[in-house]
Amino acid sequence: DVTPVLEGETVGVGAPIIVTFTEPAPDRKKVEQNLLVESEKGHEGAWRWMSDTQGSYRTAEYWDPYQTVTFTAAFDGVLLGEDVWGEEDYTAEMVIGAQNISYADVQAHNMVVEIDGEVAKDIPISFGSGAEWEYHTASGVHLVMEKFEHKVMVAPGKDEDDPDYYETPVNWATRINASGEFVHGAPWSEWAQGNTNVSHGCLNATDENAK
Repeated sequence: DVTPVLEGETVGVGAPIIVTFTEPAPDRKKVEQNLLVESEKGHEGAWRWMSDTQGSYRTAEYWDPYQTVTFTAAFDGVLLGEDVWGEEDYTAEMVIGAQNISYADVQAHNMVVEIDGEVAKDIPISFGSGAEWEYHTASGVHLVMEKFEHKVMVAPGKDEDDPDYYETPVNWATRINASGEFVHGAPWSEWAQGNTNVSHGCLNATDENAK
């Protein structure tokens, strides 16, 4: 399986190539040497193995927008380690669309959305309050992973009888990391958006801005 390569799908400039094999790689180095990533505009990147059956390719910088990236597993007749030989080659294409990057600033309480280098919107945000260790908003580069029109946010790792447990329905939720951070609508914190950080770690915006 190669993700993200859905037919007709256009991905962003931060998209990785995630390759999942049906069985463990007998020799990661030999397998990796036969995984080819070619882009129309050139790039620098590298593989990281998440497990013996899954590798992820990330670029050193963002992909250049508006191009096609071709992934090839050149396995036909190739020794992949131990007694395992490749049976056939596999190719997939990934279409890169616009450069859509948002810069979120915890101290300034805002998120600037840029499309192809031009500011499209400046959104007031309320970030993690930091009141508990898990109520921080993580720094660094995040990637959009999922989008939901409606989603119920549940307190991670807490039992229902815990005083800090919550189940909160929200609108326009965009997942930006695997540990549970989203940009989402939060009408209850509109008073804080743009001036105070009060969330559990997510990026709170108005419903309109979250959409």
